[in-house]
Amino acid sequence: MTEEKNGLVIKTFASRTEYINEDRAYELLRGTGLAPRLEHSFDGRIERRVVEGQLLSDLIRSSAADAPEMMRLFGLFWGWYDAFRKKTGMVLGKVRFESFVLSREGLVCTDFEGCRPGSVEKDIASAAAQLCIKPHPWSEQGMSLAKLFVLCASEKIKYDPETLCQRMASVLKAECREAGIKFDETEAEYLSTVCCMAGLVLAGGKYPVQSAAKGLMTAPERFLSVTNDGADVPGGFEPVRTQLSADDSSGRVAEILRKVSQPWTLVLSTGMPEIPAVLTRALLCAEKDETEAVMVEAGGKVRDFPVLLRTGAAVYDLELGSANGRKTISGALSRRPVRIVKLEDLEVQAPHKEV
Repeated sequence: MTEEKNGLVIKTFASRTEYINEDRAYELLRGTGLAPRLEHSFDGRIERRVVEGQLLSDLIRSSAADAPEMMRLFGLFWGWYDAFRKKTGMVLGKVRFESFVLSREGLVCTDFEGCRPGSVEKDIASAAAQLCIKPHPWSEQGMSLAKLFVLCASEKIKYDPETLCQRMASVLKAECREAGIKFDETEAEYLSTVCCMAGLVLAGGKYPVQSAAKGLMTAPERFLSVTNDGADVPGGFEPVRTQLSADDSSGRVAEILRKVSQPWTLVLSTGMPEIPAVLTRALLCAEKDETEAVMVEAGGKVRDFPVLLRTGAAVYDLELGSANGRKTISGALSRRPVRIVKLEDLEVQAPHKEV
C-alpha cells in the first residue's frame, strides 16, 4: 500500500522479501540521485521524498514523440540502468516505466521491490514486453518501440544476445499472464528474432543500398559488405571492405558473420527487389529449431536472398562452401538443415504490420 502525505511517499509492504529488496536498494543508492531520498525505513515500511517530474511512461507513450526522441529517452533509461548496475550489482527484476520520473536533476526510479541479483537479459525482455503490451497489446507502435529500445540497449550496455533471444518469449508470456493479455506466440517469435538480429547488406558499386538497408535499421548490429570504395554507406552501418569477388556471396557473408555477436543475421542484397513486410515477417517467424537458415523459394527455385542465418552455425559452412567453389548461399548450405518459406504461399495473405 502506498500513500502520499506532507511531501513524503509512505509505502507499506505485505511481503517481507519485497521490503528487504527495496530497503537494500535504497541503502546502496543513497546519495547517488538514482533513487528518491530515503527518510525512514523500519519493519516493512519505507518513507521517501516525493520526486517532482514527468513519468517516463507518459513521455514514451506521447503521440508527439518521434524516433529520435524515443532514442533519447531510452538512452536516459540505459544511462540510469548502467549506473544502477555498477552501484548495486543487481537487476530490477521487473521493469515498469511508470516507476521512473524524469526530474530536473535526471531520471529517478521509485520502485525497487523486485531488486535482486539476476539476469540483465531478463530486465531487457521485461521492458521490451511492457512496450509491446501497453497500452495496446501487439500494436505496430509498441513493437517498433520495443525494437528501438533493444537497439539502444545494444549501444549502451553489455548483455548476451543469445541469452536475450532465449528468454524473450518466456518473459513475454509471463508479462502477458500478469497483465491478463492473451499471449501471441507468433509476435513473441518475431520480437525474439528481430531484437537479436544483425543486419547485413551485400553491396556493389552499381546499386544503391538505401532501400535494402531500410528494413534493417533497428537491428542491434548492422553491416555493409562492399567490394569497392565507392559504395553508398547508410548511417548506422559498419562498412566492411572485402577483396572477394562480387559473385562469392558465401565468402563475403562469412567474413561479416565473424564480426557478428547477435545469434541471427538477416542478409539482403542490393541486387534484389525490395522485399515486402509479409515476407520479412515470415522469415523471422519461421520455425527455427535445428535449422541453420531460413530461405525463400520463389517460382520453384530457392533464392540466395533474402536469407536468415543462424550466425554461429552458418559461418563455418559458408567459409567451407567458398573454399570449395560453392560460392552461392544456397550452394554452400545445400547439405545443411534449412527451413524454406514459399513466396507464393504468402502472396495470397493480407499484408501484416511493417517491419
